[in-house]
Amino acid sequence: KEKKMAKKAFIVDDEDSLREVVKELLNMWEIETIEAKDGQQALNEIEQNDHSFDLIFIDINLPKLSGKELYEQLYPRFPEAKYIFMSGYLKNQALPDLPKTGSYSYLKKPFQVAQLKAMIDELLKD
Repeated sequence: KEKKMAKKAFIVDDEDSLREVVKELLNMWEIETIEAKDGQQALNEIEQNDHSFDLIFIDINLPKLSGKELYEQLYPRFPEAKYIFMSGYLKNQALPDLPKTGSYSYLKKPFQVAQLKAMIDELLKD
């Protein structure tokens, strides 16, 4: 039986512990991960390596480049990816910082493992 291509996720968040937890979970669910601690590092990573992503997690409040600015840079390169914005704010509080257009999901921090899993399963279903 052919092994299915691994899914790949990009996690951009300035909280090391959060990146670590999300990475562990995704790896457990057989999703390969790449991470960056801020928008600038995320862009450098993409410039230097040839990537394609199924999922892109972006913290709204990032140092150097806001989550929205990062999304605006990433979206043209990875229009097929599913974007997930993360923030400690409720979605309606975070709305000014979210892109006006485009398709993305919103995950309020802190989130439950089950919430994350359900969202990923929904986004990646064929």
